[in-house]
Amino acid sequence: MAFLDKSFPDFKKARDTKYRPEHFQISIVYASLNNVDRAWKDDVPNVVYLDLPFVKYFYSITSQIKLSARFELYKFLNIAYDKIGDHIFSSASDEQTYRGSILPETQSHFGAGYKVVSFYVDPEALIERCYVLRKDGWREESNLYQRMIQKRKIESIRNYLRTENRVFINNIIVTLPDNTKLSNQEGKPIRSMQLTKTEPVSIELPKEYNSIGLIDGQHRVFSYHEGGQHEDEIFRQLRRRDL
Repeated sequence: MAFLDKSFPDFKKARDTKYRPEHFQISIVYASLNNVDRAWKDDVPNVVYLDLPFVKYFYSITSQIKLSARFELYKFLNIAYDKIGDHIFSSASDEQTYRGSILPETQSHFGAGYKVVSFYVDPEALIERCYVLRKDGWREESNLYQRMIQKRKIESIRNYLRTENRVFINNIIVTLPDNTKLSNQEGKPIRSMQLTKTEPVSIELPKEYNSIGLIDGQHRVFSYHEGGQHEDEIFRQLRRRDL
């Protein structure tokens, strides 16, 4: 850290003194105007390749959801949730738990093994954890289907939130990760495979970036984004769970 402070004065001004040298991480990022052949990437796997299409993608996302785009960037850089900011100092027991209900297949009529969990979650926690399978994004997957986020739609919804000072009453649809913890009213883990009737449940969300798949409702969720127009009002009144 002494080397960075001496070599880069702007770094010394920007860094918070509460962080010790062991808290800092170094990611090697290679950005090029030309495509890098897959063979080269496979030969040097410990580098993050910021290809030009990815640069354009993050530029677009950042211009629309401002500071909230950083969580997806952390995932792209392979930086874990507990290695960033104040999460470094959080205890392992400091989890976020929500009350809801769980619906078995006999009531939902979904296929065997699929349970439906309904609950309210604050926008801040969801934005920090969710991801969208966008066709023009950086994920190398075959099931990419969602369109790019639209700035005009985000701004329209955000203005509605500010003007009406209330949340939406319609649902969003997400997939929860396998390590989501479900507990009954006694605090005991629920064995979903043995569930035969609707029950109240406590949902403990894991501390991971890009862990909750946002299937429907990306514009409604990201309208609560951090930064940009009306930030003070959105932050104080709507985005945070504890306010």
